[in-house]
Amino acid sequence: MKYRLHKFNVVFLVWFVWQTARAAETFENPILPGFYPDPSICRVGDDYFLVNSTFEYFPGVPIFQSKDLVHWKQIGHVLTRQSQLNLDKMYASGGIFAPVLRWHAGTFYMITTVVGGSRRRGGNFYVTATNAAGPWSDPVWLDKDGIDPSLFFDTDGKVYFTRQVDGEHGYSGQQIFNLQTGKLEGERKELWRGTGGVWPEGPHLYHINGKYYLMISEGGTSYNHSLTIARSDSPWGPFEANPANPILTHRDLPDNPFQAMGHGDLFETPDGWWIVFLGFRPQGGQFEHLGRETFLAPVTWTNGWPVINGGKTISATMSAPNLPAHPWPAEPARDEFDSTNLSLPWCFARNPVEQNYSLAERPGWLRLHGSAVTLNDEDTPTFIGRRQTDLNCRAAVKLDFQPQHTNEEAGITLRGNERNHIDLVVTLRDGKRVVGLRKIFDGNASEATSFQEIPAGEIILSVKAVPLSYEFFYTASGGKETSLGMARTRDLSTETLTAQKNAHFNFTGVVIGLFAIGSGSASSVTADFDWFEYSASTATGVTSAAQNPNRNNQAATEKDHANMMAQLGIKEIRRGRDGDANGKNPANYDEAKANPFPSLPDALTMKDGTKVTTPELWQSRRAEIFEDFDREIYGRVPANTPNVNWEIISTTTETNGGIPVVVKRLVGHVDNSVDTNIAVNIELTLGTPATATNPVPVMMQFSWNFPAGFLPQNRLTNSGPTWQQQVLAKGWGYAQLTPASVQADNGAGLTRGIIGLINKGQFRKPEAWGALRAWAWGASRALDYFETDRAVDARQVGLEGHSRYGKATLVAMAYDPRFAISYVSSSGEGGAKLHRRDWGETVENIAGSGEFHWMAGNFIKYAGPLNWDDLPVDSHELIALCAPRPVFISVGSTNGDAWVDAKGSFLAAAAAGPVLTLLGKRDLGTTNFPEIETALTDGDIAFRQHSGGHTDAPNWPVFLKWADKFMNTPSH
Repeated sequence: MKYRLHKFNVVFLVWFVWQTARAAETFENPILPGFYPDPSICRVGDDYFLVNSTFEYFPGVPIFQSKDLVHWKQIGHVLTRQSQLNLDKMYASGGIFAPVLRWHAGTFYMITTVVGGSRRRGGNFYVTATNAAGPWSDPVWLDKDGIDPSLFFDTDGKVYFTRQVDGEHGYSGQQIFNLQTGKLEGERKELWRGTGGVWPEGPHLYHINGKYYLMISEGGTSYNHSLTIARSDSPWGPFEANPANPILTHRDLPDNPFQAMGHGDLFETPDGWWIVFLGFRPQGGQFEHLGRETFLAPVTWTNGWPVINGGKTISATMSAPNLPAHPWPAEPARDEFDSTNLSLPWCFARNPVEQNYSLAERPGWLRLHGSAVTLNDEDTPTFIGRRQTDLNCRAAVKLDFQPQHTNEEAGITLRGNERNHIDLVVTLRDGKRVVGLRKIFDGNASEATSFQEIPAGEIILSVKAVPLSYEFFYTASGGKETSLGMARTRDLSTETLTAQKNAHFNFTGVVIGLFAIGSGSASSVTADFDWFEYSASTATGVTSAAQNPNRNNQAATEKDHANMMAQLGIKEIRRGRDGDANGKNPANYDEAKANPFPSLPDALTMKDGTKVTTPELWQSRRAEIFEDFDREIYGRVPANTPNVNWEIISTTTETNGGIPVVVKRLVGHVDNSVDTNIAVNIELTLGTPATATNPVPVMMQFSWNFPAGFLPQNRLTNSGPTWQQQVLAKGWGYAQLTPASVQADNGAGLTRGIIGLINKGQFRKPEAWGALRAWAWGASRALDYFETDRAVDARQVGLEGHSRYGKATLVAMAYDPRFAISYVSSSGEGGAKLHRRDWGETVENIAGSGEFHWMAGNFIKYAGPLNWDDLPVDSHELIALCAPRPVFISVGSTNGDAWVDAKGSFLAAAAAGPVLTLLGKRDLGTTNFPEIETALTDGDIAFRQHSGGHTDAPNWPVFLKWADKFMNTPSH
């Protein structure tokens, strides 16, 4: 079959009338979701064209068109022939890096780098076309030095070739590009090394209002990514750095759903300046599996410098450009394979062997001929894939495959790279046709593949994805849909793949593929696929991927918040504090103004005025306090929550810090019989010393789940053993619970997760629980499991969490008396900080649409019409509810952790002291705020402010030393 992959062959379902009446009011980021990194854009009249990196995938460099910057359609690929792009034996995440698209005098220029492979094909090259959809010319090779080449066509006719040189600590180098000869001229000149961040790359030169601007990315294309810019009167410099650099980054916002903002390209529209750039959406902590995606934001100019999005963080829903709306036809959810050419979303792992693919041999079907190459080989298997572009989606295929030998396989796969993929495979075992789920991680099968016999005939294979997990199904001829098992999305994440030994940085995202393999020899039979279907899913059903419902979380959040406001009869609440000192309502950091309501509710006075003087009377007062927290602060847990069935999905023996560890990875399947449209599967990892002969204490963390060696620098403040290694060194075990697998961390998720399951997808009531109580409920369910595991001393399970998970830790400790000890890190407002304090984040921030989902709906009242001192309880009483069990309160330095109010947390801990004393325990021993790095660890409540900023790392050793007084180190 002859492939003309550069032509547009998508089957249209409907054609929208060109809407010129008015522009769209908002747009959703990312504008190109899924594996579409390193965007570059150019404008030609009223049209905008955009390209992305493709690495080892072929065809190379997809090209998109838009007229309004909101709606995009793929019109082709730039590199569609092996003469343009030879990817033979290319290693994963090698290949095409960072293409740049420019248009000049009627011609499009695309310049890029091939990284890796033979010297013959590596280096920088460009291709040209007069039509963006192609055809494009064969490559013109320039040189082999550096990466990320860019072209700038100046108004005087000169063309500049700029690229990154000398790697991690390099610089932007520049030469003249001769447009007539297609060659570089003169010596390369160093322009700028950036502001000191590693990998100063992706340089773009612009000439704007008489100045030359050089914009680059720094920090590496991950959590420390940023955009910086410099300017000069000459394209050769010297360049003056913007004093406000970086102009874009989320590196200091670990809780933001968008990370790695950087690698951008500026452009001008009739509505002013805009920028496209990459970012990603980590899930379950710090695991991103969709790949780096394309984002959009407006640009204004202040004092001759660009300001992106008004200096604010990038959000999901933003105001759209004031351009005439121009939607394109929706891409059909199902590809019927009834065209003579493959549709544009399909791609191959390296250059395809064309005779292994046919749309003509069996009309209306895609036929694959399995070769000797397997999915595990650094080669070209018979594989065709499309990007996973939605966190919640379903992919399905109808397959006709009758294997005759055990080496013959076909099916559907989720590909991270050749060393990491999950396959739903049909094959032959013991003379029987079977289907099985195979998981290949780091080049090895993570567990034995279990096969189920299936009858002859066609079979439907499907994968259902949610942000944290995949579930795999088959439907045999005449049968019902049957689940074969689950896998975690983080096992195919960039962080997991990059952290593997001898791995390159993983630059791609999950690609959903169809395959046929012969496993060492060519297959004797073909695999025929009748159709392939990809649909974005919601809590209540499935829709076309083109509608992208999952990119509307912000709109759903606002709707849920508005619904709760309406239930409460509130039309308006007070504005929250701005972290930006130049914002409309900047946060207060003046201690003289920090205590507008210095009088706290008395934890030892009953509502009828009776003083609590005995532990017995405290139990009655304790019930009163719980009632106030249930009704007004964190919400009530429903009386009949569903059962959780814990499944051990793998057990391995690993070495961590030189200590052998038995690691169990579990999924807690929540009974969803009340609403089968909502699935909740709790993710838990348990590690215990392999040499332990008795049950061991366990520290469980509400985990951000950074892989080893992949923490962003702003969360690292010291070197040395990880917290897990420190715990293991004591002979204890560790556990990591993923809170988002219990309940999503946004308002849109309130109709999903455990809260949505109980409510059957409906809005919650004002007294109903929020995410903090839901996460705490999930921790208690993990404790239920620990009580059944002989490796764990369930009487000695501690809990730790940082930031929002610090809040959840304190809530879980207060509500479940089975937790033995807790480490509450940087919990701030809604956690250990006094609500009545005006310092950093305040009640209004938590009550706003961004964070209201953490709390009961009733909490919103205290941001208007009620005030902070109207709250019937405060956080010192939440700490008191943990007594007599020990609690360690941790905060970071004011320079880096001011938002959470270190002193407000200390004052709450001190104010809980009388309850501890009443119960025969020791309080902090002082009411004077201590100097930084001073550990108050003599009592049953402890406090320490470290100098490391917003992180829990520095206080782990201090906590563990203090915890020795309460936890028994096991004997071996």
